[in-house]
Amino acid sequence: MKNYNKAIEYFNKAIQINPRLEMLYYNIANLYKEMGEIEEAIYNYKKCIEVNPRYAYPYNNLASIYVDRRNYEEAIKCFKMAVKNKSNYVLAMANLGVCYLKIENYREAFNAISRAKELL
Repeated sequence: MKNYNKAIEYFNKAIQINPRLEMLYYNIANLYKEMGEIEEAIYNYKKCIEVNPRYAYPYNNLASIYVDRRNYEEAIKCFKMAVKNKSNYVLAMANLGVCYLKIENYREAFNAISRAKELL
């Protein structure tokens, strides 16, 4: 049985020891997302980004939440930040392309998906 709440409790204890370790917030956010507690996930992804704005992965995960909410403008910003911080981040680049498809910006979609393919 998955005990997400216990894991979150331990991550929070670790944050008390080292609040500048972005992975702790990232892991908590992923657990909350898995549990369907999206507002808590968003808060922790943003906290992770605040601690280390150059860490690419929380941007991608936060963007996926924005896509689910059809907030494509915010999703595109986050996907772009993910790729800016990790230029070979294939998943974020592909997700950016899909997001552009959703808003019918086919030129940008083609460019992003082509770039993702080049990175493979």
